[in-house]
Amino acid sequence: MHKTSFSLKFSTKQLALWGMVLFAVSAHAQLAVNEFNSKRGFTDETGEDVDWIEVFNYATDSVFLADYFLSDNPNNLDKWQFPNTYLGSQELITICASGKENGAFPSHWEALVVAENIWKYWTGSSPPPNYNDWNELGYNDQNWNSGQGGIGYGDNDDNTTIAATPSILMRKEFQIVDVLDITHLLFHADYDDGFIAYLNGVEIMRSDNFANSSPSYNEFTTYDKEAVMYDGGIPESLFFDTDEVRNLLQSGTNVLAVRVHNASANSSDMSSNFFLSAGIASMNINYQSLPTWIQTPLVLPHAGFKLSHGETIFISDSNEIIVDSVYIPYDITRSISRGRLPDGTGNWCYFNAPSPNESNSQNTCYSGITETPVLDLASGWYSAAQQVTVTTPNNATSY
Repeated sequence: MHKTSFSLKFSTKQLALWGMVLFAVSAHAQLAVNEFNSKRGFTDETGEDVDWIEVFNYATDSVFLADYFLSDNPNNLDKWQFPNTYLGSQELITICASGKENGAFPSHWEALVVAENIWKYWTGSSPPPNYNDWNELGYNDQNWNSGQGGIGYGDNDDNTTIAATPSILMRKEFQIVDVLDITHLLFHADYDDGFIAYLNGVEIMRSDNFANSSPSYNEFTTYDKEAVMYDGGIPESLFFDTDEVRNLLQSGTNVLAVRVHNASANSSDMSSNFFLSAGIASMNINYQSLPTWIQTPLVLPHAGFKLSHGETIFISDSNEIIVDSVYIPYDITRSISRGRLPDGTGNWCYFNAPSPNESNSQNTCYSGITETPVLDLASGWYSAAQQVTVTTPNNATSY
């Protein structure tokens, strides 16, 4: 049996802190590293494969997470602060160790705009006054028509029916109580035949059937595209992260503007159903209920560092007292994680079925990983049966 040895360098202050670990565990530690993987294995909200750390609150009370820090450096224990939220008793939170440094994540989602809201809209053969500014915040749309979305004709998916037209211009103003409380956005578009959407004058999404980057008012799309919601389908969507939210929205009045274009003058239908949803950091309810068909992405906080074998993960409090730590061994792979069983308080195990953001209760605990067996017969083709001996090093379990 062999053990992997390692050493860490600590300042005098850190050595003193290490001497207080046993006290910290009994007096302060409600949070514990529950499972982790330094070889990625978790897909974040942007589709990137990232390292991850699962943290569990094993105490009987809730923990205010912002009082704690996560780090991979004993000389910089406050490297990353946990989000400004509570973690309930026997609950867990997963941190993406992606290096992206973003602690914002939604406690819930609400709708800022839904298709069924009352919209301002313009149709007809000629563009509206001040056409170049029609999608901007502050544009005067008092002379436009008002109607409940969706707006169009055919397919029986329209709350406001209009005559056949090359295009529709639509505007929906909405209020944001506090833009800093919005962590992410999700935009859905159900349309026939093409569209371009803008937030406060900035383009956010478009269909791919326009010949020109700036289509004229009565321009047709290059091909037709059928709406899907009237037949039970889920519309196209686009996700926006925290940085994009800060660039697109503001506290107070905002406007979602959409232009919808037909494919031809004799088109039999036209549809325009658009939805803007927001991830909300706080528990405050300020907006509309989210449509039941919308499936929001799992959004988790991101720490500003990645994991590497040979490092140690630290959880510390605001006084730089270490409340939990765990070494990252060299034998972790994408399909093998390290975790506790039972959650929070159990012995450390190897899991051959990593379970990020889920309890470890269904995992099997392995104490180590056996080294690769050795075959004494070289690979190749043989004309007759051969005797093969398979051996492993004595006591080959690794820790």
